[in-house]
Amino acid sequence: MDFKLFEDQLFIHGLNAFRKIRTMRPDDHFYCFAFFTSGEFGYMASTASSYEGLEEVAQRYKQMEFYSHKELGDLKRELKWSPGDSPLHRECGGIIDSLQGLMDQISQELQDTPVENDDWSEFEAYVSKVNQAVESALGRIDAEGVFGIGDERRGIVVNLLMGDQDDWSRIEFAKRVNPLETVQMLIADLDA
Repeated sequence: MDFKLFEDQLFIHGLNAFRKIRTMRPDDHFYCFAFFTSGEFGYMASTASSYEGLEEVAQRYKQMEFYSHKELGDLKRELKWSPGDSPLHRECGGIIDSLQGLMDQISQELQDTPVENDDWSEFEAYVSKVNQAVESALGRIDAEGVFGIGDERRGIVVNLLMGDQDDWSRIEFAKRVNPLETVQMLIADLDA
């Protein structure tokens, strides 16, 4: 796998996708921009979350009979870090088709990585290379100012998210690409 090519392609397509999201919702106050994938790296998508989008989805849930008894604030806390529920995920978070060949290669190489005698070191080393490429691409996008500057940036969590991802791995990756106060905000939200 050419991880530099993967990083470069993530940068190009991520930069365009995140700029498009901002253009589509120019008045939104964002709190998350991320790449979204499966645990097997079967695809790569862009996603984002904003407080305005969170309000929309919480109001929609509140109209459902099952959630109608819940307070709006409780629904917002529960939905805030669920990227699949963000209107921006559905609206703009489509799979980045031009990356699919690289994602297929990563997924296959990951599947072919041997795990012998319960030794996961080669597998973990491969995942680490994928994560490093994603981290570098997000860092390059961040340097373009797409995620905000100064106080705005400190209020936006940049991340690599996955379906069925535990909070620990969300926080661990966030530490790699965000200022400390941003990571602390994420931890406080997840603890709440």
